[in-house]
Amino acid sequence: SRGRAAPRFIAGLIPEASGEMSFEMRAALDERKAPIEQRAMTIAETDTAAGELWTAVLGKVPSEARQRQTWLKQVRVIAAYRDRYGVTDSAPLGHDGGSANQRLDAERARAALQNAQRLGGVSPAARTKRPADRAQQRTQPQL
Repeated sequence: SRGRAAPRFIAGLIPEASGEMSFEMRAALDERKAPIEQRAMTIAETDTAAGELWTAVLGKVPSEARQRQTWLKQVRVIAAYRDRYGVTDSAPLGHDGGSANQRLDAERARAALQNAQRLGGVSPAARTKRPADRAQQRTQPQL
């Protein structure tokens, strides 16, 4: 039996249209794909460079080029989720809730968060801490 092809996602989050369609429809969809992915990548790069609080749980940017690209792709998915659902608080994915579609997107973003943390060298124990807790630990002097 044949296996089903894995679904493809725009910015790691939005299901990409597939199947038969006219050339014009395919071109229109492709024209929309690039700006969505660029916006998500811009948010990911800008927020990590600025040290936005939600990025505190991501770990360090990997030094090896291939891992850094993979890490940034994972951060892009989180940024796309935050942008799509208007998440503005310090938790990378905000708070649970929303529609069935949002819950599915949250699962994808959560997987991306875990991958980014793994690539960023975040220990499994530290992955459960809230971003505000991690930020507070960084500012408190060690005794």
